[in-house]
Amino acid sequence: LGGRLAFCTIHLSADSLGDATLIDFIADSINRNPRVPVAKLCFTLRDDTLTGNPQQAARCLESLRALGCRTAIDHGNGRQIGYIDQLRKLPINLFKLDGSQFARIVDDQVEQMLAETAIRLAKLNGARTLVSEIDSEAQATVWRRLGADYLQGQAIAKPSPVPFRV
Repeated sequence: LGGRLAFCTIHLSADSLGDATLIDFIADSINRNPRVPVAKLCFTLRDDTLTGNPQQAARCLESLRALGCRTAIDHGNGRQIGYIDQLRKLPINLFKLDGSQFARIVDDQVEQMLAETAIRLAKLNGARTLVSEIDSEAQATVWRRLGADYLQGQAIAKPSPVPFRV
């Protein structure tokens, strides 16, 4: 299945950032499994983990990038200046915007401007954008027009199991 996937995200909790052995464990796991497509592994931190532990988060993301993995920030809303400043300094490949934070995006020009600004800032930082919680085709149309790279939600595809072969 790895050949057909663009990437596979693996969520890291705030507690895992405090584990001094985490990066060594990930590196060892990658080295023991040479068939794992490292460039398709995308480790994700939630934005509240980032803001709660900015130095640990930065070190973790930098180490993962050095291993050849992708990195992402999840549940971003792109609305706080301090948060945006932190984001600028991080080595991330993917900025995942929480579409539910932009509930009025179809009809509200201010929401559209805020969303477009978040997308443009992510791209200026070299990151692609993924917007989750897309529940209507109208929302999807607006996000596409604003430049989002990936969309996720009920309007895009219904959840389905992924078949794995062992």
